[in-house]
Amino acid sequence: MKCPNRNFLSLLLVFPALLLSSLYLQASPTIESMQERLEEEIAKLDQERDERIEALRKQYLGAVERQLGGNLTPANREALEAERDRVRSEDDLHPGSPSDHPAVNRLHEALIEQIEIAEQPRIDRLTTLIENLQNFSEAQARNLRQQGQRDRAEEWENWGKALPARHLSARAVAAGAPGGKTRFMSLLEAGDEPYLIIVGTSTSEHRGGAVNAPWRQCASGNRTNWPPVLADKLKDIGPVKIGGRTCAGVSLKEFLDRGQLDWVVEQKPDAVIVEFATGADAVGRFNITVAESRQYHETMIEKLRGANPDMEIFLWNGMRSTNQGRRNYWDDRNGSGRSASDEGQPEYAQMYVELANSMPGVYAVDTYTIFQELYEEDSNAYRTFIRDGNHTNRRGAEEIIVPKILEVMGKED
Repeated sequence: MKCPNRNFLSLLLVFPALLLSSLYLQASPTIESMQERLEEEIAKLDQERDERIEALRKQYLGAVERQLGGNLTPANREALEAERDRVRSEDDLHPGSPSDHPAVNRLHEALIEQIEIAEQPRIDRLTTLIENLQNFSEAQARNLRQQGQRDRAEEWENWGKALPARHLSARAVAAGAPGGKTRFMSLLEAGDEPYLIIVGTSTSEHRGGAVNAPWRQCASGNRTNWPPVLADKLKDIGPVKIGGRTCAGVSLKEFLDRGQLDWVVEQKPDAVIVEFATGADAVGRFNITVAESRQYHETMIEKLRGANPDMEIFLWNGMRSTNQGRRNYWDDRNGSGRSASDEGQPEYAQMYVELANSMPGVYAVDTYTIFQELYEEDSNAYRTFIRDGNHTNRRGAEEIIVPKILEVMGKED
């Protein structure tokens, strides 16, 4: 078979009509040769982007130096000098962690905006190229079907469908297909073994959910069944890695303060399922408001995305607790005598939905609404989905939680 002309993919950016040209269909390029040329084109786009980013680094350092030339308090000067040294020493240009100094945070905000501007030409050109290649793969598949070559036609179709997840950012995939298939699911179906980490409280703990990756818990326990049920469902679709980092009875604030997120950040997974809002942050003894909970989640997402900008975040808002008005060991040991979950749970659950709607690549897995409706219909029947006041059983996993996660991820029935 002939390999496509070296300029073929460049032409696809300029002349989409050529995709349907019999000339190129007759050239019979292989998937391997097309993929090789695509990666060469991406390398060129990456080089152009890197040159823009390097120029931006110099501009940013100049802005920091100008601020250092002003009349500053010792604390602000120290913070700006640390920012200057950080940008000089790190290979990748990115905003740092939130600072106690407003001047540094303003610089970070400006840097985020300028990085997006520098990235946009690459995203636009690559998105156009991917769309045109998908059209080309569909044309190839139709042509092969007419020739009776169904297996090869299916190979071309699958290659085209997997292109966005493999080569576009999570932001671009989300923007191109709202409410559709997530990048994680596309990678899974393409056989690329995406990496998922489950992060949360005892509501998410179960070492049996681990697949080819570590599962770390702050204490022993398997108080919920949905992680292994989800693992089995995902393994049925394609090769996958699943790890966990859970801490029973810990709010997100405490989770962050203890440095428990650091390991997750180091892993740089493709996706993370997060559960803290209704399982811990809503607990009265933590005294965390809905607004504060959202702020902690935004900090968490920023740290995760700093390690992997393409990471998808799934905010799971759990179940309707039946522990209102009860006390347990965790509450009594600090003398608070408060219930394990309070009446504000619905507000924390809704916060996940609103936060997901405000950020690309962040998705709400709203099972709380489903569980609440079941409880209101029949509180006794509701208990057949839970093992105790705060944790679901296998039925809850199989009939509600896992199907909802797969639906949000974009698995087709």
